[in-house]
Amino acid sequence: MTDQYDYIVVGAGSSGCVLADRLSMDPDVRVLVLEAGGRDTSYLIHMPKGIGRIILDPKHAWQYPVQQPREPGMPATEAWVRGRGLGGSSSVNGMIYIRGHHEDYAEWERRGATGWGWDVMKNVFMGIEDHELGTGDDRGTGGPLHISTGKFRYPLADACVQAGVEMGLPVKQDLNAMPQEGVGYYLHNIKDGRRQSAAKAFLHPAVKRGNVDVVTDAEVEKLVFEGNRVIGVRTRRQDGYLPRAR
Repeated sequence: MTDQYDYIVVGAGSSGCVLADRLSMDPDVRVLVLEAGGRDTSYLIHMPKGIGRIILDPKHAWQYPVQQPREPGMPATEAWVRGRGLGGSSSVNGMIYIRGHHEDYAEWERRGATGWGWDVMKNVFMGIEDHELGTGDDRGTGGPLHISTGKFRYPLADACVQAGVEMGLPVKQDLNAMPQEGVGYYLHNIKDGRRQSAAKAFLHPAVKRGNVDVVTDAEVEKLVFEGNRVIGVRTRRQDGYLPRAR
């Protein structure tokens, strides 16, 4: 590990893992990833059914209480959970792979988010996918993120699907395929019975390139400026390590 880096990525959540992967594709740069949580070594992270325990564990998830009750006069008992550790929320979520509606992306672009329209985002999605159903007009293969179909069927869920059919909705094996209207079982970020988190799909392969360092249990307190330029971040760790950009 060095003291100077070209890029410092704060947070190894879903976006941080992808960003580290993309930046480190240039062999001439060094990337540091700082994560307030720990490493994703717990078997509960990688075992899909582990979500029932890990999502309530403060070691692996931040718990944010909601002060406003859902209904007036009721107690405020809700809490929003976000992942803590490599992979962020992708290491503690329900592993459901569902895209936003294409019209939402079109609306973002109409409102000024250039480059976020559906034509662009569709290609991005397809580029990261390794889809179990194979290549299609709306699916990609060969990407780092494995997408699998649901393997289990449940009587109540089957009844819901049948109710949708009776309402005139088509049954779909791939809910993300266009047109998106339809009913069926979710797709999942699971491969061979193991969770496919952003850390698994993007960060760990990036680290193998040799130009990415990851520091865990490092909570970032503030940015360090030199004029208008951020030259580093101040972190809270027992060893007092302070990385700097170069």
